[in-house]
Amino acid sequence: MITPDIEADAYGVVAAKTWELRCTPVVIGGTADHLHLLARFPSTVPVARLVGEVKGASSHFINHRLGQTRRFAWQSGFGAFTIATDDVPALSSYIREQKVHHARQNVVPMFELSDSDATSVQPR
Repeated sequence: MITPDIEADAYGVVAAKTWELRCTPVVIGGTADHLHLLARFPSTVPVARLVGEVKGASSHFINHRLGQTRRFAWQSGFGAFTIATDDVPALSSYIREQKVHHARQNVVPMFELSDSDATSVQPR
């Protein structure tokens, strides 16, 4: 779980790995059990590589550097999609307000999908 005491450090590792891959993290936000990353990245970086390396680096950091008592691991899948430039401000706000959306149970289902359940929702 991403607890409040490790959240800033974990998100920092996510941002650092994103930059290391020559991508630009626009916003990172989430809840105790998942996070959202809005990033700009070149066509030379496959989405699966970005996600895999971010998950690997952050898991390693949480498990080995933060001294967690329980082993941390991300879920096996992920959700990814492209958005229009005009949609960046709205999605950025949604990601920043993840805790509020989940607490009020007013999440946007399309933004909460992973690859294991993406086939059940049709894009608009």
